[in-house]
Amino acid sequence: MIARFIKWIFGKKNNEQLSWPEIPERNPEIIRQTMLVLKTLLSEGKEIKAEWNAGGDDTCCDVFINGEPSYKHQDFDICEVVRLRIIDLLNLPNAGEEYHMGKGTICLNEKEEVGMRFTSREHAFGHHINEFTQWNMEETPELKNNLHKVEVSFSGSVDLESERIAETKIETIYGEPILLNAEQLEPIKNRLNDLLDKYESQLGAKVDGQELSNIYVKGTLGAEPLTSFQIEKYYDKSFHHKDEFISLM
Repeated sequence: MIARFIKWIFGKKNNEQLSWPEIPERNPEIIRQTMLVLKTLLSEGKEIKAEWNAGGDDTCCDVFINGEPSYKHQDFDICEVVRLRIIDLLNLPNAGEEYHMGKGTICLNEKEEVGMRFTSREHAFGHHINEFTQWNMEETPELKNNLHKVEVSFSGSVDLESERIAETKIETIYGEPILLNAEQLEPIKNRLNDLLDKYESQLGAKVDGQELSNIYVKGTLGAEPLTSFQIEKYYDKSFHHKDEFISLM
């Protein structure tokens, strides 16, 4: 389980910034030249995309021109200049407790300024709560009858990034290893997916100003007729950018 931390204030985040003499791609003259090159590339119909997943002690940001991660001009890389420009202007974090994930498209605005239209989500860890629910194994005797020598543990998770994980593990308590076939495991997987479906619909709900962002479900099936499942709900303090434009000049 990833450790969660409470941090309520978004402040200065980007430790990657250095003065431009140390990083040529931050030289104002190189930035000016890059903007001219970008205008030419856009006029030629080139597609320029950016995506980032910053935070957690890293500042990942990538820029692609027609799908390529590098575009050399004179003695510098256009993609690298734009990448650093995005990091600076969006103040992308590299602190472990702050995150910013998003994607954008380089384009011109009505003033013919080079910029980026983007959608993203910033968040910092908030609080979490635990809930419990039970499953009466008497409802599935064909499964319960095979649980006297084994334990079946399972876990799953869903989050706002649409990532879904479901895992099942079988452990023999005593005697020869026992294997449950697909038909015997199906009620377990169905129950897990039912719980994930139920709680996935709650993602994005806000409580005390914090947004429900991650849900973890775990439990162990054994010989006891009632099995308890633990549901862990994690909330974030978050801010969404939707279809915003930022000038790269």
